[in-house]
Amino acid sequence: MPKSRASDTEAEQAAGAEERDLAGELEKMEDRLKRAVADLDNYRKRAARDLGRLFTERSDTVLVDWLEVVDTVDRAPAQKPEGPLRDGLEAVLE
Repeated sequence: MPKSRASDTEAEQAAGAEERDLAGELEKMEDRLKRAVADLDNYRKRAARDLGRLFTERSDTVLVDWLEVVDTVDRAPAQKPEGPLRDGLEAVLE
């Protein structure tokens, strides 16, 4: 029977070592998961911030272009246009 006890002890030690290895691997995988979730969250925040900045830049560009057109149309009657051009400007200003 001493041989049986020795093999039982060796089997228990091997099982304990395997369990520790698996626990270590699980811990590493949990750490990788946490890092991946944090990276995804950071990406979402950065993308939202970049999209907001891009929207603001584009809006500013469109607004500047529109204001230039409005200013030009507002100044056009000062040139005293005649005929259909005057009628067209008045229609646009209305």
